[in-house]
Order: sequence, then C-alpha cells, then structure tokens
Amino acid sequence: MFQITTFSSQMAAQNLKAQIDQQITALDDAARILKRQHNSLIPIARLVPEVLCHVFEYVRTAYLHAKSYGGRGITMRWVWVSYVCSGWRSIALGCPRLWNTIDMSYGNTWVREMITHSRGSPLYITGSLYESNVETLQSLLPRHIARLRKLSLSSRSHPGLFQLLDELPASSAPLLEHLSITLSPAHSLPTNVFSSGKSGSQLQQLSLHNCFFRWDLMMPMPVLTSLHVSYDSPMAVKPRVGQIVAALECMPHLEVLELMCIQFSIMDDGLKRPDQRTVHLPYLTFLRILDSSLDECCKLLDHFTFSQATRLELECTNAGALRGLSRLIPSLERWANRKHHARGMDPIVTKMECSFLAYRPQQVLTLWAPHTIDETPLLSPGLSYMEIDDEETVGSDMAALMSALPLENLEELRIRCFPGVVVDSGWLRPFMLLSTLVFQFCMEEEEDSGQEGIVPGSKAPFTLSYPVLSCLEIAECNLQNGEELLEALNDFLLERFEHGYGIRSLQLSSNVPIQQSWWSFCNIW
Repeated sequence: MFQITTFSSQMAAQNLKAQIDQQITALDDAARILKRQHNSLIPIARLVPEVLCHVFEYVRTAYLHAKSYGGRGITMRWVWVSYVCSGWRSIALGCPRLWNTIDMSYGNTWVREMITHSRGSPLYITGSLYESNVETLQSLLPRHIARLRKLSLSSRSHPGLFQLLDELPASSAPLLEHLSITLSPAHSLPTNVFSSGKSGSQLQQLSLHNCFFRWDLMMPMPVLTSLHVSYDSPMAVKPRVGQIVAALECMPHLEVLELMCIQFSIMDDGLKRPDQRTVHLPYLTFLRILDSSLDECCKLLDHFTFSQATRLELECTNAGALRGLSRLIPSLERWANRKHHARGMDPIVTKMECSFLAYRPQQVLTLWAPHTIDETPLLSPGLSYMEIDDEETVGSDMAALMSALPLENLEELRIRCFPGVVVDSGWLRPFMLLSTLVFQFCMEEEEDSGQEGIVPGSKAPFTLSYPVLSCLEIAECNLQNGEELLEALNDFLLERFEHGYGIRSLQLSSNVPIQQSWWSFCNIW
C-alpha cells in the first residue's frame, strides 16, 4: 500500500481510500459470518425451529397472563424474540401460532399484522370494542371467521358488534369453542346468534353478561361445558321456566352453570311436573344461582337431578315467603341422596358455618367436604330478606334447612353474626337437643307429616348430636342474654364428656361486653 504524503496526487489518495473501504467491507462480512457461527454454538441456537416455536409460545403465554399496568392493556414484550437475530426473526414470523392470540388493545396496526401472520391457525380474539377499532375488526373478521376459535368482546352496545355477532352462526364459525359477550348497558342480541334448528356446534364455553336473548331459540349445544348468564339489573322481559329447562336439556355435557340476577316467570302453564320433565346433567360439578327470588330458585331446582360431584351455591331473596330456606329442602334432599349414594359410608360434610349478614340482611349456610384443600365449599345456600319482622324465623329457616343435610360426620361448627334474639331464643337447640340425626327441626304445620323433629317451644329429649364434633365456635353474635346460652352449652358439653365425646376447641365471642358470669363458665372448662 502506498504511503500518502502531502505531495501525493489526489488520484492516489482516492485509490487508497477505495482499497481501504473494500477491506473494511470484507472484514465486516467476515465478522458477520464469524458472529453467526459463534452464535450457532450456543445451546438454544441448536434447537430445531419447531422446538424454538414452542419456546416462543411459552414466552408469549407468560406475558398474556401478566397483569396490565397504567391502563396500557396487555404488554407485547413477547415480540422482542423477533429482535434478537435474523434467525429468530425468521422462525418467529414463520410460526403462525405465535400470532393467533390477539387483543384489541394492541392497536389496529398490530391486529392487522397478527391476523396476516397467523395464516391458517385458529384465531383467539379478545378485548373491548370502541369507535376507533370496531371498523378494523369488521373488515378483517368476516374473511377469517371460519378459523375463529375464541371470541371474547365487551362493548357499550356498539352496532358494529351486533353486526359481527349476526355472522356467527355455527355454519359460518365451525371452530368456535369459546364465546363471551359483555354489554353495557344491557341490550338484545341478534336472534341469528343462537338460531334454533342448528346443531353440531362446537361451542364449549358461553358467557353472556347484560345480553338479552331468546332461551327458546337457542340451538342445541351438545358439547357445551360452561354456561354463564348474568345481568346488572332485573330483566325487562322475563323468560319462562319451561324455556330455560328446555334449553338446559340440550346441554347434556354441562359442567359449570352460573345464573346471576336472572328473573323468570314461574307462572308457566305449559311446564310439565318435575317428575315428568327433569334436567339431567350427569357431568355438572358446580351450580350457582345468585340474586333470584326464592320462588324462582326453588322452581328451577325442582327440575334438576344432581350429579354426585355437584357443588351448589345459592343466594336467593325472600320477599314475604313463609317458610324461607326450608323450601329448598326437597332439592337439597335429592342432592344429599346423590352424595350418599356416591360416597357410601364415607363422610360427606365435616365442616359447617352459619352466618347472618345483617347489613343486607342475609343468612348463609356453608358446608365443606372432608379433605378440601382449596377450601372450596360443597354447598353454600343463602337467603336475603327484604324485611325481617320476626328475627326468630331466621334461625327457624336455617334449622329447617339443615334437616335435609348429611351432618352426622360434622367435625367443625361455626356460628357467626346472628342477632341476639336468634341465639338466645333457643336457635341452638337443633345442635344440642336432637331427636334424630336426620330430622332436626320441623314447622308446626308439619307435625303430623310423620317427620320426627323439634317443634318450636317443645322439650325434645337430650341426645348426643354430632358425635365427631371437635370444634364449636360462636362468634360475633349479639349475646345479650348470654347466661341462658351458657347454661345450654354447659349441659351440652357435660353430656358429651360423660359419654366420651369431648370438644377439642370451643370459642365464644360477642359484640357486647363480656359479663362476669362468662368468665366463671370458662374457668369450669
């Protein structure tokens, strides 16, 4: 290479500069090749593209499950895997499954790109619809509706959403397995969404919030496993019980059924008797009915034959009903009989909690099965009173309901937040003075029905109830006349100790000052 000096010609300098540029280019190319060869020696780089695609999908799934912060929606940091190197970018862009889970919060540009790169893979679309993005989905989804696997959208009753839903019959969306629609305020869905007469739907999960629809026009859903229908306010047009029953009969594989704030007409002349027309759901594991009247709840439950694995959660309102929770006894007896038949001699219920929520007001009875690791209740019926004229009926309702429950293996009993008049008026008698373990309480008008139990005001013989009971807790109750309660507890515990049935744990607490006599009682034990 020539030495360039002050006296060298301009031509010589330019030639030398060109040679240097050529060498730099060659070295850059060589360095790029060496770096690629170096990176190829890293263990993760030796993975075949199919395995690396699965790794990228796991990264995406981790970010999809992460909570969003600052109102920015779901983070898209998982796309950074395509920024690492050209090899990863090529593999990422060539993996359709990496782009088929789309949230509308990504923005219109990303939604278009992801639908394009997802190619023929099933589509999972979620998010909220606004004026800014509804046109994008309207223009893209009809062309790809045949590969739609999940659609979960919320909207303020935008017309564009209803146009999309009108194109979602089973014939045009054969792969659709999950459909979730949330509207605010409530609005009617297009009748074509669940057109009657269509069958073969692959829909497995259906969730509708504030969506008015015709139960009698629902198509058969033979593989549906989860149905959730809820409303924020009472419905304007009430469906008939027979329509709901007929729709549920066409969902034989239902596992989860949740009905919230659904009001329906119980005056149904065309409805068959429960013994003639029942809803048999052999795979049902969880049934929840919330914010319905007691009449509606009982009317619907009359048509169910429960699975041996069914868990119940009921929360009903009582507007002047005479018998209260005891009206659920026929349904709960069928539920308990299925449990007995399934478990044989094994314990069914080992823990129970009775609570009264005065601020609603509401009474709740919760049961737990043995060895319940996740503390999921087996049964949780609740009754909300519009007005309570006689607080003694609160305890009577609860005691009557318990007559249908399998409590012979009860180990833990908790009583919380009941009014003082309830506890002090002898409501605890079903726990301490049982004539049998099957019938613990009956109303006066049922005295001649052949059932044995305790009639209010009567003196039942003292027997040992709940022989395996080891924990008794009475907490947060207004025990104004606590001495009567303590005397009953004293007799109850003495009798148990004499027969060798002690209680390992006894806890009493009150929201009124503890009297001196309470402390003397504690000293005895």
